[in-house]
Amino acid sequence: MRSRRWLRLLTLFAVVGYLIVIPAIGVTQFSRVSPQTLADASARRDALAAQFADRREQCLSGPARSAQAARLTPEQRCPPRLPAEELGPVEQFLPKQVFVPSEFLGPVLTALLWLTSIAVFVVGAHWIGSDLATRVIVTQLIQEPRRTRVFVAKTGLLAVVALGAAVSVVAVWTTSAALFTAAFGRNDLTVNQWVSTVAQGGRGAALVLVSAVAGAIGAFLTRSAAGAFGALVGELVVVELLIGSVLPRWQEWLPGVNARALMAQDGVIVSYPEEWIDLDGTLRDTVEVTVSSAHGGIVLACLMTVLVMIAWADWRRRDLT
Repeated sequence: MRSRRWLRLLTLFAVVGYLIVIPAIGVTQFSRVSPQTLADASARRDALAAQFADRREQCLSGPARSAQAARLTPEQRCPPRLPAEELGPVEQFLPKQVFVPSEFLGPVLTALLWLTSIAVFVVGAHWIGSDLATRVIVTQLIQEPRRTRVFVAKTGLLAVVALGAAVSVVAVWTTSAALFTAAFGRNDLTVNQWVSTVAQGGRGAALVLVSAVAGAIGAFLTRSAAGAFGALVGELVVVELLIGSVLPRWQEWLPGVNARALMAQDGVIVSYPEEWIDLDGTLRDTVEVTVSSAHGGIVLACLMTVLVMIAWADWRRRDLT
């Protein structure tokens, strides 16, 4: 019961936090553009350009400030002309920015899915670890003595919850972005960008699923939520850093690297020192390897399959008395 209350509080905290933080960001950071606000922004940009022009005129008409500067012509020692157009678009001088979906939809969605993957790892580890610690699972085995069914039911239920959480995050943020666009911005998304966003949501859902299962499997193997958290910290701090420094060629097979590759549309690039000669005959001292999102998904799926099989085999033979 304590585990369920904790999970309810975590869910309530996430929902209330989102409902407070996201609207507050929208109201304080974005606004719809009107002809008057554009005119004011253009005036601010022109005023800044005029300040640069005045400083340039003062430099051209004034004396050189050092002997070294005196050897140069005024055009050489003074800053170049800087027209207002080169200071940037007018939108950059608005007091509040315009919400542009192509700039904010993808990055925010990625951040939310990363946070969701961390949350479901905690949920999976805490749920299974709590059931083992409080011996609730022993009671469940009395009602259903076939351990495989209990293992599959718990892992499957957690997977369904994780996928539901990922789909909810994608739907809620997409809806929020649509509301932001209607209230504070303009819609500039193309069909390809929408397809990319949907694909990003699918990759994020896969990462959330893997994280939830990893949390549960960590608790099954270590028999506690603390053990699952310790295994995660050990993997990130010890294994990732140790292999990255001692065996850099193995970086493309590390879970952390593949998780980042899964979430990146174009994958991630890992490198390690090694001398080689390219096709132009140039000597290179670094090898760069691109880890694609497909590579990341396959590696994580294989790793999770192995861990699930190990946890299942251990679960079938474990003494719970």
